[in-house]
Amino acid sequence: MRRYNSVRLVAIKALIIIVVVLAPLTLLPSLGILTVHGDTNNTPDIGYVKYTLVLYDGTLYQGNVVNNNNHGVTANLMAYDPSNGYLYVTSVNSDKVYVINTSTNRVINTICVCNNPFGIAYDPSNGNVYVTNLEFDVICVINTSTDKSVNRIPVGSNPCRVAYDPSNSYIYVTNCGSNTVSVINPSTNKVVNCICVGKRPIGVAYAPSNGYIYVTNCVSWTVSVIDPSTNNVVASIPVGKYPFGIAYDPSNGYLYVANGGSSSVSVIDPSTNQVVGTIPVGNKPLCIAYDAGNGYLYVTNYGSNTVSVIDPSTNQVVGTIPVGKGPFGVTYDPYNGYVYVANAGSGSISIIPTVPANSSQLAELTAKSPSNITGKIPTPPAPPTTTSTGIPPVSLAIIGVAVVILIGIVVASIRKK
Repeated sequence: MRRYNSVRLVAIKALIIIVVVLAPLTLLPSLGILTVHGDTNNTPDIGYVKYTLVLYDGTLYQGNVVNNNNHGVTANLMAYDPSNGYLYVTSVNSDKVYVINTSTNRVINTICVCNNPFGIAYDPSNGNVYVTNLEFDVICVINTSTDKSVNRIPVGSNPCRVAYDPSNSYIYVTNCGSNTVSVINPSTNKVVNCICVGKRPIGVAYAPSNGYIYVTNCVSWTVSVIDPSTNNVVASIPVGKYPFGIAYDPSNGYLYVANGGSSSVSVIDPSTNQVVGTIPVGNKPLCIAYDAGNGYLYVTNYGSNTVSVIDPSTNQVVGTIPVGKGPFGVTYDPYNGYVYVANAGSGSISIIPTVPANSSQLAELTAKSPSNITGKIPTPPAPPTTTSTGIPPVSLAIIGVAVVILIGIVVASIRKK
């Protein structure tokens, strides 16, 4: 009798350890280390967060999972390479570029570059990716066939963003610390010109409707307009406070500027270089991307942890999508129809399904987009390694073992009696 009671006591203690100690360790998403939010705004054409990819360990979760500890890995800006279907993500504080296969939505490689990689762009003329490095004042050139850094190009002070001009095949780099724009010839990877712009230039975009380069000046609250045929500034457009990101909409030919200090988006008509509208969005908007599948614009709101969705036909916000902490960069993959949001605070990528671009839209992007999109449609992403309940399989396994032990103890007690 005493021996039986002793065995039962040990079994009960083991059960307590399993249920109270081990199982909760596997339920981190519900204990504050990862916060799981239910799908909201589940509108097919606008989108919602279907998957969350955590960069530091490569885990793909289902739904909007907010990582409260990024383990020193931020997710900042992104560039999509249509030739291989890969997404390149800069991480400022980890000095790396993460490579994501958009057909599986998994991290497949990390590339060590110079300190503080920030801005990033794909060059379709040579297939390379160009990365700005805030600390060393250089551009790192990544060969996407090997995923290796193959060159460094000295530029101005604190280079921020980078854009490709398909009209002359040059690369334009904003130098935030020297109030200039460096012009790079990618065939030689040499700087061929330097253009003075406003104070603290950050964002840069090419407008195919007039062939001009547009640069946001964060401290001047203006957008400088550059004629790439002469590399001279031909206009300066007043916008909102602290303009950051800028994007071109090929459907209406307008440019959209995220004003981080005024929680708004300025709409510029490049035919007149005038602001024709202002759209209220979330707190501290930073970056903008155009979705060719549904024709909407996606704006990251760094201070609100959301993405505002704008219908450019009305210039109204038609939806707001909760994402991770500190959403920063945003880009669209026209082949799988996903919008990718880089969350700096969470060190994660929010993956939003919308609508893949059709053949005519892809043709329009090929003709008008600076990326000159080509490539094959990737296969659908593999399902994440979580259950439909949001509980990882290992948690369910441990809980199942605990239940079996409990049932065994109860049955043994009944038989003993």
